Amino acid sequence: MRVCLHVHACMFVCVCSCVRTRVFLYVHACVCANYACVFLCFCVHGCLCVRVCLCVRMCACMLVCVFVLLCAWMLVCARVFVCTHVCMHVRVHACSCVYLCFCVHGCSCVRMCVFLCVCARLCLCVLACSCVCVCVAAVLPAGSCCRSDSRMLIWCFTVFQEHDVETSHGVLHVTMRGVARGNRPTILTFHDIGLNHKSCFNSLFNYEDMQEVTQHFSVLHVDAPGQQENAAVFPTGYQYPNMDELAEMLPSVLTQLQVKSVIGIGVGAGACILTKLALTQPSLVEGLVLINIDPCAKGWVDWAASKLSGWTSNLVDIIMAHHFSTDELTENKEIIQTYRLHISQDIPQENLAMFYNSYDSRTELQMERPVLGLNENTVHTLRCPALLVVGDTSPAVDAVVECNSRLDPTKTTLLKMADCGGLPQVVQPGKLAEAFKYFVQGMGYMPTAGMTRLVRSRTHSASSVGSTEGVRNRGATNPLPEGAACTSPQPPAAPTIQMTA
Repeated sequence: MRVCLHVHACMFVCVCSCVRTRVFLYVHACVCANYACVFLCFCVHGCLCVRVCLCVRMCACMLVCVFVLLCAWMLVCARVFVCTHVCMHVRVHACSCVYLCFCVHGCSCVRMCVFLCVCARLCLCVLACSCVCVCVAAVLPAGSCCRSDSRMLIWCFTVFQEHDVETSHGVLHVTMRGVARGNRPTILTFHDIGLNHKSCFNSLFNYEDMQEVTQHFSVLHVDAPGQQENAAVFPTGYQYPNMDELAEMLPSVLTQLQVKSVIGIGVGAGACILTKLALTQPSLVEGLVLINIDPCAKGWVDWAASKLSGWTSNLVDIIMAHHFSTDELTENKEIIQTYRLHISQDIPQENLAMFYNSYDSRTELQMERPVLGLNENTVHTLRCPALLVVGDTSPAVDAVVECNSRLDPTKTTLLKMADCGGLPQVVQPGKLAEAFKYFVQGMGYMPTAGMTRLVRSRTHSASSVGSTEGVRNRGATNPLPEGAACTSPQPPAAPTIQMTA
């Protein structure tokens, strides 16, 4: 098992006024096989005058840090690289960023010594910067658009551990965030084809509202074989695991990392894999959040269309069409360009083709909607609560609705996100974070979590009676009342949550 230690520290300062300004100070430090690296990012969202003012002061503070650290490192026999970068996005993101990176190469004792010194110095730097930010916000002219009415300061320190875990079907690269707790499940994520855990889930787990969740749960990110950053190309003749085998690899990972149970978050292919895990190992899975899940295998028509598409389009175009609708591909050019470059450049194409072929040849998920009072204890379906998520313009809408028709309506909620396409966890992380909080609250966790964004409306079939609001019991996140789906000849409509900002 190869282990790479990462330490993350994040400070969030929120200046609330008629224009909301959000300030993030983010520290990342890691010690790998032959180098130590410390990365500091200062990011400001808000109006231009606040961003310019704070960035100027942050740059001055960083220059002092660089001078002090370089003077100290002159006494150490090691190669030290210092990189600074300032980025001002005025129109697109209304965001300003200042980056500072220290990278040290040398023997292990030198790297560890420098690593500890830099971490200690940066802690003081971040503390000083937080004081600067608050003081600047406090002295802004009263009555201006940037006047500060209230301030909030949040600190979060997280340890990331990367592992290469041997299983019966090969090696899985996983990243553990935090430490598994015996009385709570671990959040287990699995990404879609063309992505890895960072490109798929960083937008969600780095979002400010998700910090409340990660304070209560450890997080285990799984990368499919050969899809992680800096992955080596598989040798000729390598037999890539199929979807069933990928699901069979996960219990070994959980055992080695001493994880007793999980709440799964899967997207596309990852949702299929986690569903197979829940069907074969129901005791390991307490709940599932399934984004863009397709329970069906490729039919003959789909197979022929896929073969024809393979002859006329390259792999990157095929995967982009899997993630995004035609409208998204033509309208949302910024995110499309970002993910096209990631799919084509950051993942070895040979490895990507193997993962795509494995998903493309998947077998159908053997699930059947139970009938209350008839076969609810014998039918083969998910036993845990499930939240199905899809964007209203996603190419996976029909597939997710089909999956919903096969699940227990008393334990399943279908969430269709407005103004969202194929990657809701990237485009609308705030809405998904809010929905996830409701989901884990329904399981009995985080009873005091703050909710601010959801406007909830539910639609029901004619057979549904009574109010759907109320306290949910653990193991049943669907707010439908008992018996609401009992004897109707047609399957009852699952509750639908429509989310607006």
